[in-house]
Amino acid sequence: MNSSNSANLLAAFPTSTGANTPETLFIVFFDGDSANGGVRCDLPDVSHLTRENVDDEWIVFVNWAQTVAQTAVKAGRVALIYNTVHPLTDAPSVSPVGVLASSITRLLNRLNVELDDVCIISQDGWARFTQEDDGR
Repeated sequence: MNSSNSANLLAAFPTSTGANTPETLFIVFFDGDSANGGVRCDLPDVSHLTRENVDDEWIVFVNWAQTVAQTAVKAGRVALIYNTVHPLTDAPSVSPVGVLASSITRLLNRLNVELDDVCIISQDGWARFTQEDDGR
């Protein structure tokens, strides 16, 4: 799968993978400009997650985060695509999945994983977290 931008990647993703499973994270592996594989992970329950409690709640997600980190480190260059039924609201970065995505992105940045893209697909739109503005 080749894509020139996030919108094209997200438009092609469900058809290309044959999956549109809610409450999942797809870790897409890249080789050059082409995706060459990936894995799907179920998301932990994030319905109660906020920026204010993420540090306190992190212990609940630590095993899940370790699995994601180990997979991404082995792959080298990845895109993270979160698929959720939770609304993104007017500020995707403070939505429950947005808080989780931000935490995982910070973890992978500390591990020097090359993040090609970090996006969330939701019932009320999509957002990109690899630029300052949310994609919507």
